[in-house]
Amino acid sequence: MTNRKRSFQVVLFMMLFSITGKALGFIREVLLASYFGAGESVDAYLLAIIIPNLLFSFLGVGLATALIPHLSDKKMNHQTFNVISNLLNILSIALVFIIINLYIFAPTIISYFGSNLSVEGQLIAVEMLRILSLAVFFWVICSIFSALLQHTNNFIIPAFSTLPNNIIVILFIVTLTDYIGVKSLAYGMLAALIVQTLIHVPSLFKAGYKFKFVIKPNDKNIYIIFSAAILMSFLTAYEQINLLTDRLFSPILNNGDLATLNYAYKLFMLPFGVLIATLISYFYPRISKLAKDPKNFLDEVIRNKLIILLLIIPITVLMLVFNYKIVEVVYERGAFSPSDTFHTAHALYVYSIGLPFFALMMYLNRVFFSIKENKLPVVIGAISLLIGLVFKFILANQIGFIGLVISTSITYIINVILIIYILNKKSITLFSGKVFYQYVKLAIIFIILLLVASHVERNYEFSSMLVYSILELITVSFFILFMYVILLFVFKFLRYDSASKMKIKFNLLKGDK
Repeated sequence: MTNRKRSFQVVLFMMLFSITGKALGFIREVLLASYFGAGESVDAYLLAIIIPNLLFSFLGVGLATALIPHLSDKKMNHQTFNVISNLLNILSIALVFIIINLYIFAPTIISYFGSNLSVEGQLIAVEMLRILSLAVFFWVICSIFSALLQHTNNFIIPAFSTLPNNIIVILFIVTLTDYIGVKSLAYGMLAALIVQTLIHVPSLFKAGYKFKFVIKPNDKNIYIIFSAAILMSFLTAYEQINLLTDRLFSPILNNGDLATLNYAYKLFMLPFGVLIATLISYFYPRISKLAKDPKNFLDEVIRNKLIILLLIIPITVLMLVFNYKIVEVVYERGAFSPSDTFHTAHALYVYSIGLPFFALMMYLNRVFFSIKENKLPVVIGAISLLIGLVFKFILANQIGFIGLVISTSITYIINVILIIYILNKKSITLFSGKVFYQYVKLAIIFIILLLVASHVERNYEFSSMLVYSILELITVSFFILFMYVILLFVFKFLRYDSASKMKIKFNLLKGDK
């Protein structure tokens, strides 16, 4: 089997697991909306989860992102096992200390960020934060385990492990909500993360990993990894910081606005999590290993960027045009009212404008990490967040929660512009002549597809029955995708290769073989 064919199969399996996992995760969100709507219970949960999410992004994803380039030129041997064991032991001690402090100071944290909640809502949020603080330990360790498996080219287990995670959470919601309310979600997440972490263990042992109880904080490898992780963790926690700034405006928002933003954001993140995040997790180790080969590195970076744009364009069009119908089909039942649908769809529309930029931002940050240029993306991220915060102060007071969404999209756009400018200064030119021509063609395709989708939306009347609405939305989506594929052939992004039994091939760059 050729490397290219094997790579395609690996990515395909990763996407299948990711799609299934995200579908289950979405069922979880639908259940949450059905049981609790956009009310105070969901606001309490969102406040409780924000700190654990930040810790996971800073410690889990940050360290995992730093670990991959550090191990890129190392084999899984005795010396590497000692470094990994040392890292895990030091991290575990730090996590225990953090969990104890979170448990003690949970009331203070919630009272600060949740001043708009009732006393009962704050008590629920405090209890959930204490439960989720325990989940942080397994969340972070699981992220490190995933990075280690990806280093050994095992991408399947990390992708598969999300399936039982979401199944367990769904079971907890369905079986315990009538007894303990929204806290069933917190208990479900704790149980799910324990199981997800344990799923990685057999594959780690199979790869030859041997755990040792060693604690050497002065080890230079630990210093290198943590130094890189401090910078990388800011960018991996970028979205959580962005969401946290939204919470700062909760006193001026209406009750349920945070829940509305959450439901729209989950829809916005769904295509990224299913497709783009999966691809980035596959691309990242590859470009890290090519970092010392400038020509092949640049070709790989550009090709990956084009693939991401090709995948995100039809999704962006569908979300821009059919946002109301998508929200209605997914959420509008039980406690989720038509008014909730209207506001959530409005937020989703604005989020969707920033979707291509968000996808590029997350990938291009990995490009910086792969060449071990960690400080610049942090500076870029800080600048864009500060600019976004200024917009939030201005717009949130004028137009409420939708001003927060507009500011978030502006943040993504500014971030990508700055990243591309800096990469160009680093001789990583993403807009050379023939590549720029490809971007122009993609922009034309986007505009044509947007016009076609808008025409369909204006002239097609959806059924009011849920089952028919779902089928119609799927049919319309497939029609838009069909038109997109035709446009890809017209603009020569896809081609038939008669020498390979009429296989369809990507023609991303002129002269590609």
